Amino acid sequence: MKHAKISREPCSPGTTAVVTGAASGSGRAIAALLADHGMDVVGIDMDEDGLKVVADALPRFVPVVCDLADLDAVTDLAPRHGSTRPRSTS
Repeated sequence: MKHAKISREPCSPGTTAVVTGAASGSGRAIAALLADHGMDVVGIDMDEDGLKVVADALPRFVPVVCDLADLDAVTDLAPRHGSTRPRSTS
């Protein structure tokens, strides 16, 4: 099985990434890595308390509580958070 190379080019400061499972584990690690590279991160998870912890640690992080297995909740994400931007880091 071939694996794709991961390029750092998409990690441009000022761009926005959406990370699912961002409250813990690999999702949290990915969110932190992207934020460390200057990206704004919208983190989605069902764990509201976990998202708050990540948001306190990462100034470029916007927490979004959502159960991605719930189609109605997912459908409502864009209208509710389509213009969500992380808080200023200056």
